[in-house]
Amino acid sequence: MNRLKATVIEVKDIAEELSSLAEDVNIDEDQAQKLRARYHAIGVVKKQFFCDFEELLALYASAQKELDSMQGEDSRITELEAQKAELLTDVTEKAHALSAYREEAAEHFVERVSEELRFLDMPNVVLTVQHETGKLTIQGMDTVTFLISANKGEIPKPISKIASGGELSRIMLALKSVIADRDSIPTLIFDEIDTGVSGKAAQKIGVKLREISRSRQVLCVTHLSQIAVMADTQFMIEKHDENDRTVTQVHELDFEGRVQEIARIMGGEDPSELMLQNAREELKKVKESD
Repeated sequence: MNRLKATVIEVKDIAEELSSLAEDVNIDEDQAQKLRARYHAIGVVKKQFFCDFEELLALYASAQKELDSMQGEDSRITELEAQKAELLTDVTEKAHALSAYREEAAEHFVERVSEELRFLDMPNVVLTVQHETGKLTIQGMDTVTFLISANKGEIPKPISKIASGGELSRIMLALKSVIADRDSIPTLIFDEIDTGVSGKAAQKIGVKLREISRSRQVLCVTHLSQIAVMADTQFMIEKHDENDRTVTQVHELDFEGRVQEIARIMGGEDPSELMLQNAREELKKVKESD
């Protein structure tokens, strides 16, 4: 009980002291109002960004840093524009050099491809390169179009508009022969490459296909024995009816199977013994040439 009485006396003494101190404090109502408003604003922002006060301070520091950098962008933009002008000058010079190189290389390229096409039984072919310069792009400043005339007296036109399926295949074969050591295409597929050719021309096409096959895989659909004998591997494609549906079957031929098929291509459905012997000798000749 005595302790409680002592505590009450102590509290009264503290209250009197605080009251005395309060009389000496001058409160600036305007400043207080500003502080209250700021406190309220901080509370609103904390809710908006779902963070506590420490995290809010970190966000403020990051935003201030970004703002400072943005305020210095004028000088940075000037610096970048100067770099851009310098790089544009450099790239333009290199584009002109590349354009000159392409023009020079085009002459040599056309000469070599034309030679290959003449070998592939296209003796009257005229191949030219239409070289135009224009807007600078990531590939340079050139637009290159290959023009070809497959027949004597014809004006060279874009390959896609003038060449037939068989001619396109032979043109592609000639192109691949010239750039065989420079591109990275692993597999080449030729269809209708034997269209409109026979005899010696077909044999030349077969030779060229075999040359290319030494550096990449070549798939070729053919109906000529001169081309078929050049293959390392030969597949037979057959269609037949099965349950009222057309079914396509593909199977690999062994050596004797190839003999039979090549002889059939040479002489019809019932090849003679002479045709079979001829097919066998042609296959052996190709194998021995390797």
